[in-house]
Amino acid sequence: LAVFEDLADGAVVDADAERLGQVFDNLFLNELRYTETPGRIEARLSVKSDMALLSVADSPPGVPEADIRKIFQRLYRQEPSRNRAYGGAGIGLAICKNIILAHEGWIDAAPSALGGLQIDILLPLKENGSR
Repeated sequence: LAVFEDLADGAVVDADAERLGQVFDNLFLNELRYTETPGRIEARLSVKSDMALLSVADSPPGVPEADIRKIFQRLYRQEPSRNRAYGGAGIGLAICKNIILAHEGWIDAAPSALGGLQIDILLPLKENGSR
């Protein structure tokens, strides 16, 4: 089950749509790949001060808290065998982080209230005040 909620009230970010599309594709493919069936995925878009906040959370399994900071490291995989049948090569979230940082944004992970993982992305709003 996927739930999407938009609380951004027409907020606009100045960004490379292709690169952000790559980030969103990676995040949602990870959510689908690593959320047990039947599972739940929630995505919320909101405005926090002068930033757009996208939060994507899923139900179990999650990532152990000791490993959460590692998921943005290049080649890190929680499943250590690097067997592609169990996931990717471990570069997707590192690429996402680089793209978000290039947009002067921020990306972080934490345990989700649903029992899995939550990824938060902050991107600056367009400066002309568009919302």
